[in-house]
Amino acid sequence: MRTTIFGFFCALATIVTACNSKPSEFRNDFRWIAGKWQGTNGSVFMMEQWTWNKTRFEGRGFEIDQGDTLFSERLYLQSFDGAYAYIAYLPKHGLTLFNARKETETHWIFENQDHDFPAAIHYKLESDSTITVSLLAKGEPFRGEHSYQLKRIK
Repeated sequence: MRTTIFGFFCALATIVTACNSKPSEFRNDFRWIAGKWQGTNGSVFMMEQWTWNKTRFEGRGFEIDQGDTLFSERLYLQSFDGAYAYIAYLPKHGLTLFNARKETETHWIFENQDHDFPAAIHYKLESDSTITVSLLAKGEPFRGEHSYQLKRIK
């Protein structure tokens, strides 16, 4: 059932995105994210891989600790009538939509204040080969912020 709902959502999102009047602007805003990124946080290996697919950026994210996959997710960056969104799909949790806000040319914030963790995701391009990703909790100081750097390998 989830797969059917997910497939329907993706098809609908593709149709809506295709109607966007400025797809090249959207693509240019996130062109820097395309590629394969990896890093570590302690013993945890992290990887994200992003590609452009007709109307949106599609990504896959993984965290692996000592050979065990902690989680994997599918990620999407899309434009809906000029409003940008970051969509995360985790098999056990379903879809989570985050609204995008541009801080600077190289710093984007994706927020969903109805989601406890993360309530905000920051992507900051540090250089052509390094990004910092920060996950922030909503109103939970003990969970605070979780940040890590990823290096472009492709």
